[in-house]
Amino acid sequence: MRNKGPSDAPIRRRPSPFLASLAVLMTVAGVLGPGSPSQATGTTYMLDNGKIRFGGGGHNSTTFTPEASINDRGNLLQPFYKSPIDSKWYKLTYSNYPLDLAIGTGTGGANWTASTIRFDTDGASSALTGQTFDATGFTRTSGTGSPDVGYGTLVTSGTVTLGGAAFTLQNEYTLGQTASFVKITTTLTNASGGAVQNVNLWVGTRDDWVGTDDDTTKTRGTLSGGAFAAISNAADSAPALQIVAGSEGILFYSTTEGAGTSIDDCCDFSNSYDVDPSTSPITDTGDGSYALHLPAGTLANGASVELVWYYAAGPIADLTSVVAEVAQAAGVGAPPTPAVVSSPVADPEGGLPVVTPPGSSSGSVGGVPSAPTPSVPTSGTAQFEVGVVQTEIRTGGAGTVTRSAGAPVVEVVRDRVGTVGGGGMAPGGIVEVWMPLPGGGSRQVALLPVGEDGSFDGALPFTGELDGNGPLPIGERTIQLYGTDANGQLTVVNVGIRVEQPGPLAPEPERAPGAPPTLTPGQSLATNAGLPTPVTVTPLPGERTTRVQGDGWLLEIDVPEGTVRDEAGAPIMEVVAGDDTEVRGTGFLPGTRAYVWIMSDPTFLGEVRIGSDGTFAGDLPVDVAPGQHTLQVSGVGTDGYVRAANLGVIVLAGDGNPRPTRVDSGGGSAPLLPLRTGTLALALAAGLGAATLTRRRAPTA
Repeated sequence: MRNKGPSDAPIRRRPSPFLASLAVLMTVAGVLGPGSPSQATGTTYMLDNGKIRFGGGGHNSTTFTPEASINDRGNLLQPFYKSPIDSKWYKLTYSNYPLDLAIGTGTGGANWTASTIRFDTDGASSALTGQTFDATGFTRTSGTGSPDVGYGTLVTSGTVTLGGAAFTLQNEYTLGQTASFVKITTTLTNASGGAVQNVNLWVGTRDDWVGTDDDTTKTRGTLSGGAFAAISNAADSAPALQIVAGSEGILFYSTTEGAGTSIDDCCDFSNSYDVDPSTSPITDTGDGSYALHLPAGTLANGASVELVWYYAAGPIADLTSVVAEVAQAAGVGAPPTPAVVSSPVADPEGGLPVVTPPGSSSGSVGGVPSAPTPSVPTSGTAQFEVGVVQTEIRTGGAGTVTRSAGAPVVEVVRDRVGTVGGGGMAPGGIVEVWMPLPGGGSRQVALLPVGEDGSFDGALPFTGELDGNGPLPIGERTIQLYGTDANGQLTVVNVGIRVEQPGPLAPEPERAPGAPPTLTPGQSLATNAGLPTPVTVTPLPGERTTRVQGDGWLLEIDVPEGTVRDEAGAPIMEVVAGDDTEVRGTGFLPGTRAYVWIMSDPTFLGEVRIGSDGTFAGDLPVDVAPGQHTLQVSGVGTDGYVRAANLGVIVLAGDGNPRPTRVDSGGGSAPLLPLRTGTLALALAAGLGAATLTRRRAPTA
């Protein structure tokens, strides 16, 4: 066992930052840029969705040094998460340690499996030769190869020699654009020409750390109904491990049959892989190590063993929703698909409750109205009782639950995941969760199986991923939950909620290919909920304005110090670096914000509050390097879906003299350039929304 020396002494603890989300940063030597999948070497890649990263250092700091996140043994470098409270990065292993992997084979070894450890990334002698990289599933959002930054799938593969036998070791790392976890598939293939006995595989870490704490509490368990549950007996199957310290936590989990977890002291990976999971403690507090083990038995030549595992993190207050998100992605307790196409249930009057205000609720039993009994039993939980059915909506890190006149007011952020559960349903049934929409239509949010005791529990994702129709709408909405109760009656509960607009983590993507467009001067693309939508783009050279008009919404972009040319109806916009650009709009959802980005390297230029009349206006400088870029202005439409106007622009070099930025100092409208004549000017003349501009670099490097 290796102990920590004086240089390894933990830093002095401070109160843990309250983590709201998880982000993965990975960099690998591999392929060329977006849209150019390859297996060439020489370019590094960093997977980053604004919630977690791997490698780069910068603990307890707002900055880090980008580096290849997959090392020469195929491992992910040290994981970090970014706190939204202080915008600092915090490490999730001790010192600068990567995640670890070990392989044992043969019989008669000292390990509890009787195998001999042939490969251990915590040791100096283990080598991966002929390493290759594949980034065909990678989407670049920023960077130019040193590294490229984005999300998607990266694969590394190479050869390891285990007691004279050659094996291929492959690791596939997948990060969704908005996921709170990284999914890893580790595949070991026998390429020795003969059978190899007693193959065992471990993944984990030699020395744990969470946030600012070296002493963590590790608990072995499983995922059930979308939630973590500790095991009762050490010998029970425990494919999940929850590691917590302060107010933060990690979930370490595998869906592969036969996988089990073990925990022990720090500071060697061998400490934990030398422990039989069936005898490992259920829980342990202190400085430790942990491992996930998969026995593969005898592998014939050409045979493979595959370990699928997940690594996620979040604040303890959010960990329930993070676990639920992982469980849903892993298909744990996934509900069966109904045999018939279902839909929301109409109320007794024949309509759908689509404007239930937050803080209100309604229900029915057997088609007869039955007012719910609402309550807030614990922080972040809204409870409703209708007949014999009890329902709880738990926001966790997805939002908040407050009280209004004693009733729960549920507010959630789009793209986040809460949980929902309850009891009193008929065993073996299905509970359906829907979001009816104004003007017709609906979105399916969740399907939950009912257990033998009549209970149900699972993820409540506000991501829109279940029906595959893109993000859910923002604004005041209704969540409808229904199923057959224990008495055989159809029971319905309708809850008014508010879906909040997420912050500007990244530019608005086009749904396919899942990234914002890259345009050249004169090109334009508008999207509605990520899908291309027809608009009229009009260059107004005399006014140095470009107008984008869609169905019920309109934007204008002024370049007072630049130029706008009309080339066959296409706007050629030239913007002077550092000069003000004015954006104005009408037809947007009051109380939300318009975001302005400029790419290639995504830079967040600012946000403007939408006024009560659905308009906004504000000025901001374009602080980017000269060259061709894509300018994006996005805002929430009145139907709750995001409209984004993307325009190819040319940024010219400025004279180096700073120019004042005109922003609102409080209430009322921002100081503006003289309004142009035309449709938008007339609309804005009735009253402009107050503009509040903030500017920052996108959190990618």
